[in-house]
Amino acid sequence: MRIITGALKGRVVPFDNQAFGNAATTSGRAKEAAFTMMGADLSGLSFLDLFACSGQIGLEAFSRGAEVLMCETERHRYEFIASIIQKWDLGDRICVHHSSAEKLLLSLSTEGTVFDIIFLDPPYHAQVDDRPLVEKVFSELDQSTILSNDTTVMVQHAHSVVLPRSGQNLVMVKRKQYGDTVFSAYKPSSKYDLDFNR
Repeated sequence: MRIITGALKGRVVPFDNQAFGNAATTSGRAKEAAFTMMGADLSGLSFLDLFACSGQIGLEAFSRGAEVLMCETERHRYEFIASIIQKWDLGDRICVHHSSAEKLLLSLSTEGTVFDIIFLDPPYHAQVDDRPLVEKVFSELDQSTILSNDTTVMVQHAHSVVLPRSGQNLVMVKRKQYGDTVFSAYKPSSKYDLDFNR
């Protein structure tokens, strides 16, 4: 997996799927599509990746200028990301938490932290209470205080999962499908433009 553009362009994220439980990772084509939707230049923006896995999405966001916080609940994957941050000497603009997404959301809400971009990509087949994990975490995020008036929430999910067009505070503004992968982009319902074709 290579960083597509920015300060870290060309660097390889040496993530071995077999060594980390055959974790599903975002393809280069899908990653490029996601950042086309979120913005090519993220300079000065705060970026939260709630299911970091290999760390490549957070590292790509950092390379494009964002201040990045990543979250990974599986210990070996967390340690892999932390080692990359240290090895690449990425300073204090990027960090990773060893936590579940739900616990981190609660902690960030308590602190009053808000983010410009939030990336949500739980394991496609993970279930909680007989429903997809992505639906549960999206619902919690939709009611979270970490949303600003202009936060972009990007959800990567399987095409078999149908997320709502609108929630309590968020409304879908774009949706793009790439094979089995769908990117659903949300903005605060107070300011949105329903354009699903851009």
